Amino acid sequence: MAAKIGRREVRLAVKVADLSLATHTVIAARLARIGKRGAKPNRRTQAEIKKMSHEKVAAAAESWTAIAFSGARLGQQLMSLGMAAMWQPHRYPPADVAIRAAKLGYVALLDGSNAGIEPFRKRARSNARRLTKE
Repeated sequence: MAAKIGRREVRLAVKVADLSLATHTVIAARLARIGKRGAKPNRRTQAEIKKMSHEKVAAAAESWTAIAFSGARLGQQLMSLGMAAMWQPHRYPPADVAIRAAKLGYVALLDGSNAGIEPFRKRARSNARRLTKE
């Protein structure tokens, strides 16, 4: 039986493809600019290099924060499920709890991945637009 592909999986695949395309554009434009100036980059090129490094740090911080919140949300959901199973065992048989926990984990993985990739994708797309416009 083939696995059903949901909207979360499709959204993640589209974001990864979009990030890949934008990243290639940005790398090519920046290398062309840096290579054109040679060993002595002008102020504009130095500013672009500095901006590039600051953007990467900011995107990484945003990404890790989004992933951490996704993990915290999963922890709360699992704790809630565990408490419900403990207080109402007749409504939550162990097999159902295990299946629900696995589904929660899978959804949290996809949501965390989507949230974690978004800061990088957002910056790469804006840089691609900015650098190809010049």
